[in-house]
Amino acid sequence: IVIIKADVAILELYVTDLSGKVLRVVKNIEAEVPVRVDLSGYASGIYLIRYPASKQWVSGKVVLIRD
Repeated sequence: IVIIKADVAILELYVTDLSGKVLRVVKNIEAEVPVRVDLSGYASGIYLIRYPASKQWVSGKVVLIRD
């Protein structure tokens, strides 16, 4: 589970793999309200969390490791 809490409202947040394939879209995230994104159905790897802000993209990495 990844918890996302942003300072600003986000219309659409994308979870992608490293190739850029969109795996999940989370819409209408309110500012300062935590949102849970469940990645348990995905394989081990690196995933990107991205969203557009003004004229640029904000992104971060999530490393999913399974035992």
